[in-house]
Formats: sequence, structure tokens, C-alpha cells
Amino acid sequence: KHVLAHRSGLPRNGCISCPPDENDSYTLDKFESSTAECYIAFPVGFRYHYSNLGYNLLGRIVEQNRDMGFARYMKTHLLHDLGMESSTFHSVDISDKRTLALGYEYYKRKQYPMAQPDIDNVPSGNLYSTIGDLTTFLKALLNSEVFNKKNTLQQMSYDHFSTKEDPETMGLGWKTMKIAGHELMLWHDGGPDEGVGALVAMVPNQKIGIALVANSTSFSSDKSVPFAMDILNRLIEEKMNQVAEKAEKPPRKTPPAQELLNYEGLYVAWGMTMAVEARKGKLKGKIGGLNLDLIPISTTEFRVSHWMDKIGLTKIIKPPVDFDKLRITFPESDSKHPEYLIINLNNISFEICPRYPDKLSLDVPWNQLPGNYQLASRLTGNRAGQAWEDKYSIYVEDDMLKISGVFGPVLPLDDNYLRILSGPFAGETMEYLPESGQLIHQNIVFVPYSDR
Repeated sequence: KHVLAHRSGLPRNGCISCPPDENDSYTLDKFESSTAECYIAFPVGFRYHYSNLGYNLLGRIVEQNRDMGFARYMKTHLLHDLGMESSTFHSVDISDKRTLALGYEYYKRKQYPMAQPDIDNVPSGNLYSTIGDLTTFLKALLNSEVFNKKNTLQQMSYDHFSTKEDPETMGLGWKTMKIAGHELMLWHDGGPDEGVGALVAMVPNQKIGIALVANSTSFSSDKSVPFAMDILNRLIEEKMNQVAEKAEKPPRKTPPAQELLNYEGLYVAWGMTMAVEARKGKLKGKIGGLNLDLIPISTTEFRVSHWMDKIGLTKIIKPPVDFDKLRITFPESDSKHPEYLIINLNNISFEICPRYPDKLSLDVPWNQLPGNYQLASRLTGNRAGQAWEDKYSIYVEDDMLKISGVFGPVLPLDDNYLRILSGPFAGETMEYLPESGQLIHQNIVFVPYSDR
């Protein structure tokens, strides 16, 4: 259950680069053996941490119990049996490549064609499908045509592990949330880093569902989930012949001034720093160049406002987030200052943002780390394999050690290890190899290079 609900503590990806095998001859044994090279991100059950590796290991269990490669077994005994004839896990199975929709990368307000090679971790991705086939899949689920036991979908729908401190709601394989006031929606998105974004969502109690696909890296869950919610809400309203009441803004409550001072500090969110400061009895936040007003709902929860909202400018110029849908919570703590804050994105996802230590001193070897790095595949024995096009920089800013891109601020643990604090790799460990100056993170190697 912990693996299905992404509470296993396993890292996001595998720990050794495993090249794909087009013959599908038990390739997942490589992922299984690579876990010997892994560091867990969190103890089992500690908190939500999305793990592709966990699902690849579940796929390996299918292989061991069915004596067949995962992709071939699923195509033969699930996709084919359900009538999903246009779906497969390998592009070599697609006879007419002209039927493949080209993916696009969204960059600086333009779309650019994007190559879409197969990814090697098949159980956690790489399904080629059509809207028709995804609809067939949804119908089979809603009509209980897939499972042998009647309560399987109920078990998959149940939120097994979320708490106030770890609020991400997740069933067994499905993300969960409430829509139309009280209806349970199950959903999961895929991509869109490979050039195509997709989402499947359903409301089991109403026996309705939706499949969405868009061939762009911009079709991420912050767009696809609200779109699906809006459509499903309208379907429920028509079916029930009633309109869901719009939630009113919660009333303002003013916490004691000392309480606001306790919340001050630098927090880490999505690879960026968020400064929280109390000024004249009000709490302010700043992240990614945005100055935010944190308006109290209770002594620990705040809604977010921005000057663009106040003058109605967000109706003309769309900001990166819908400020009105954000909530920030400072969990109760035994210490004077909370160790982290939680950003709630419209109950779609939650970012746990740890507080960064004040005035961190960078001793040897960490003061030697800043510079430019090229990524390479990690092979056994911590060897650097094929170089990638990706390049990153490591630098010191605001007394923080930072890595460019999604990594952001990292925290030295001792002379050999760093911890990533936020984003998709939150909690994961990086190992420093002083002999080569390289950094190891799961299945990649940061190799130093010079532009000179």
C-alpha cells in the first residue's frame, strides 16, 4: 500500500541508468538490482513522495508472478482483453507511425516540435493510447469489469495515509479529491515532460469520467485537473439538476503579533526560496519575484493575495498561479519556529517547504563545489556513462548552496552528502566524490566542466 500511495520513501527515479530492451525480456530486474545503489528519501510512511521507481518495482512483481515481461503481459492480458487495441507500451508495436501525434515543447510563448523516444521505466509510464481507448478503460473501471473483487475500486479510492502534516490525498494508484461539494474524484496525470500531457479522471459514485490528452509540455496538472474538474462539476450539476454553491472567502482572523514573528524565515519551495516576513502586524511572502500578502484565515492558515488581484489585472494578464486558490499553512510545532510550511494548490497538490537554516557556513569541500556541470548517465561503480545535453550550475546565493533548474537549494549533511530540499526530488540524497569532483544523484552524474 505504501508503494501504491507513494509513501514508500523510495526516490523518484532509478539509481542506475538501465537502457531499454526492445525485446522486453525482463528488463525490470535491472531496476530491482539498482536499488542497492539507492538512498531512500524518507522513512516508510513518513510523507508523500512521488516515486516512479516504486511503480517499476511493482511491475517487476508482475513479471515474476506471470513469467512474462511487464509490457507484453499488460498488452496481452489487459489492454487486448479490454478492447484497447490501439494501446501499447512500445513504439515498435505501432505499425503506422503517422498515427502518432507529435509532441511540442512550450518555450517563451512558442511551441516547438519535440522528439519523443521511448522511456525505459515502462510500468510508471510510456503508454501509447488514444482518447477512444482511454474512454474504454474508464468505462471498464466504472462498470466493475476489471477487478475480480467488488471492493477493489473502493480500496483504490480510499485515502489511506494523509494527515494534517502530510495532506496529499492519495488512494492506491489514484490521486483523490472532492468536487461538487462532496463527490469523490479519482484522477491521475501523465507527462508532460515528454511532449504530451494526459489526464484520466472519474467520479465513481456518479459513474462519469473524462480523458484528456494534449500534445504540449504546457499541459501539466495545474491546467488539466481544473479543466477536468470544471467539466465533471457541470456534468454532475446537470445530472443532479442543481448548481454547486460557490465557496465564500473565509473571514479574516488576526493572529497575535508574536505568532507572526515566529513564522518569519526563508523556506524552500519548488527549487526556489520563499521569504516570509512580518511587517506592521501583517505577514508578507516573496517567491520568484512575486510579493504576496498572506491573509490569515486562522492562527496557522493563510490565503494569498497579490496586488494584481486587487485591481482586477489578473483577469487580463494571467499570472503563473491563481492566487485565490492558494492556501499556506504553518503546522503546529513544539519548537518556537515551525520547521516547514505547506502550500496548498487548490487541493490538487501540496508542497511541503522546509525552513532553511540561518547563516549556514560552507566548509570544505562544499565551498569548492560552485561551478558548471554536465549531466551523464550513472553506471555501476559510480562511473559516468553517456553525456547528456543538460547542463547545470552550482552557486552560493543568500548564504545558500543552490543548484540551477528544479533542484534549487540543497543542504550539506556532512563532508560527503547533500540533501535536496524541495520539488520533485525533495528529501533525496546527493553524494560528493572528492577524487573526481563529481556529484551523484540517483541515476545521473554531475560532471564538472569548464567553458574555457
